[in-house]
Amino acid sequence: MIRALRRLAGAVLGILVLVTALLYLWANANRLTAAAKSLLPEKAPPEEVVAASAPGWPPAGTAQDDQAPGPRPAFPHPAYLKQLPNETLQAVLILGEGAQGNLFLLERGQGSWLEGATWMVAGGPYACRLGSGGLAHAKQDGDKTTPMGWTAPGQLYALRSPATTWPCTTLSIGDAWVIDPESEAYNRLRRAEGTALAAVDPGALPLATAADSLHLDIGYNPEGLVGLGAGVLLTVTRYALPTDGEIAVSHEVMRRVAAFLNPLKRPMVGVFGAGEEGWHLEEGMPEAFVFLSEVAPGIGEQARYATDDNFMGRPLEGYFGRRLVIRRELAQALLQVQEALAPQGYGLLVYDAYRPARAVADISRWLDDLRDTATAGRFYPELTKGKLRGTYLADPSPHSRGVSVDVTLCALEDGQPLDMGTEFDFFSPLSGQGAHGLSREQQANRALLREEMAKAGFAPYDLEWWHFNYTALWGREPLYDFIIPQ
Repeated sequence: MIRALRRLAGAVLGILVLVTALLYLWANANRLTAAAKSLLPEKAPPEEVVAASAPGWPPAGTAQDDQAPGPRPAFPHPAYLKQLPNETLQAVLILGEGAQGNLFLLERGQGSWLEGATWMVAGGPYACRLGSGGLAHAKQDGDKTTPMGWTAPGQLYALRSPATTWPCTTLSIGDAWVIDPESEAYNRLRRAEGTALAAVDPGALPLATAADSLHLDIGYNPEGLVGLGAGVLLTVTRYALPTDGEIAVSHEVMRRVAAFLNPLKRPMVGVFGAGEEGWHLEEGMPEAFVFLSEVAPGIGEQARYATDDNFMGRPLEGYFGRRLVIRRELAQALLQVQEALAPQGYGLLVYDAYRPARAVADISRWLDDLRDTATAGRFYPELTKGKLRGTYLADPSPHSRGVSVDVTLCALEDGQPLDMGTEFDFFSPLSGQGAHGLSREQQANRALLREEMAKAGFAPYDLEWWHFNYTALWGREPLYDFIIPQ
């Protein structure tokens, strides 16, 4: 009898031990999984992997990772600004090498173009195209060069007047700038009067050919002296190619220039060679990318990596401006999510979108410095810094391809983020998509974000509730390393 009772007690004890072990495994599944993953060699950066349950995932023929660009020198500004008179408070500065250049919008404040050690940049760098003959100290007619120096901007010309305080002349289709020195209208606007001048006058540069026609006479050769060269325009014409001497930018950049110009601030336009002072040009923002605030102003944004409020405790390299840059397709998809959430009183708050490759390299160097753990208590209290690489911080990152966003839900009424169980960039199993220990409200908030993002074509990343990859562009985009401009 006693032996039977002992066997029964042993069996009951064994069952209790087994049940306890199973309950522990269930409660700590995420933590144990993450620990196990950290012991295995990574076959690919985890951010480059999205949920296998995404429809049609993975796509066939995914491109191989190309090598990440190395860090580049920070963009500079030469001392040409010292040539400007004191009453000039704005400058449009173009730095060029050959037929390529960078355009900056600068604003003088408190008598200086500098604030501390930082140039007071109101916009840029933006990519631009110069004359196919490069830059010239002494431009001549027909040499297809862009003249250097400071000039006062003249009239704006537009098919539809843009948002500007600068004097603007309304164009009609076919209006042209006459560049033929033999013409009586040389160096001036000629009205088409219903005739398409481009077809009948090779000595005229057509100005009004599309709805986005927008041009600025930058004031070169205002007297129209024959032999010196026609007046130079800042224009959207031939943006993708070298020009005959004008300075070509995208329509978005031209709109920013028009909105920037203020007659009360006596702006000047300067064109100079970047190489002459040892400066380096930066790659401009490609046409496929836009500022999120310009195409989706209703969506909230906090550019955390342009501030000290992030896991590195300082701005990352490449984040010069505090506006988020994003692929146009992703912005449109986020608008779809925003519209779906609005009836429930919710919206989106985006923390990061495009991330320069140099910022990822900056993160990698930070990870190598194991002595710098100043932010550990807030962002990775449960992990050593060495465990972040390859699990939460990937190199290369899909953010640098423009195919990922970091996003949360917020209340439309006040823009405050909803409770998701952890803050953004909290590196812990608790941040995983299937984390245990969350309240019902936190689980519901994460589920709502995940479901609405999935409807718009985004797939979640298992370890981070805030990270989503846009499946339609996955595997098609190279790494980008242009800086995020002002």
